[in-house]
Amino acid sequence: MKSKQPLSKLKRTIGASLAAVALLATTACDADKATNPQSGGIDGAREAIEKIQTDDALAERLPDKYTSSISVGMTFTFPPMRYMEGGEQYGAEYDLMDAVLKKVGVEMEVKEVSFDGLIPALKADRIDLAMESFADLPERRKEVSFVDYYRSATSLMVKKGNPLELEGLPDMCGHSIALQQGVESVQRAKTQDEQCQSDGKESVNIELFESSNDATLAVVNGRADATGNDYPAALNEAKTVQDGEALELVDKPISSDYFYGIGTRKEDTELQKVLKDAVQALMDSGEYTTILEAYGVEKGAIDKSGINAGPSKG
Repeated sequence: MKSKQPLSKLKRTIGASLAAVALLATTACDADKATNPQSGGIDGAREAIEKIQTDDALAERLPDKYTSSISVGMTFTFPPMRYMEGGEQYGAEYDLMDAVLKKVGVEMEVKEVSFDGLIPALKADRIDLAMESFADLPERRKEVSFVDYYRSATSLMVKKGNPLELEGLPDMCGHSIALQQGVESVQRAKTQDEQCQSDGKESVNIELFESSNDATLAVVNGRADATGNDYPAALNEAKTVQDGEALELVDKPISSDYFYGIGTRKEDTELQKVLKDAVQALMDSGEYTTILEAYGVEKGAIDKSGINAGPSKG
């Protein structure tokens, strides 16, 4: 079994389309304050990852096609879960995926795939896995399967001080919301728009963007009244964009809790079981918590991994 290369030698096929991240970082966000809440936390987590030993029993269970490397679709526009700094890849999900694959003894090949392209890329065998804050939801489970590793919810984010007094989606009638295309909140916003019109109120103006950073910038720049984002990223942005003076979170989430899952092809049932057991092993041994704490996202930690354990209804 080929052992996994150190982080600095991972295969990388990351594209150059990271202008949105650079713009957000330049105009609104100090990267260190955004993603390193504990001095030495990230370095400590990565040292722990480097010490992970391959579990031979798990490695032997891997299907033959995955015993050398596994390609993982993700983008790096979603701090603190996935982001770039100084030309290097960081984030709680990036490091967790690194740890999981190190546990099963294979190399990680990162491929940049937009969020709305994850399912087509999996089904077309262009990637083996998807690790992109990918919510395990019923409509997605019709096409792919998930190995669950984290709990989140969607938060509404508005201008600092909430001048429009937007407390939830029902308040969005006659207002604009900026969202990343392909995320679950788009359907929630469309449903709310239908309700607004049914009630004789003004429509919700739904503006779609390629990345969550673009959607956030729309609010910062006054192009939209609100945005919806997963809690870890929304909290990070509220604290760091323009030193915490640009945005704030609305107290109540606009969704029920859901799990993030590693996306897999439905037919890859044995791979799903191996990954679930690898995630569970990291939970039990402590590296999982170390990684989440390093990035300040431990609030969403779960104590048991599962396969397709998300909600039964959307």
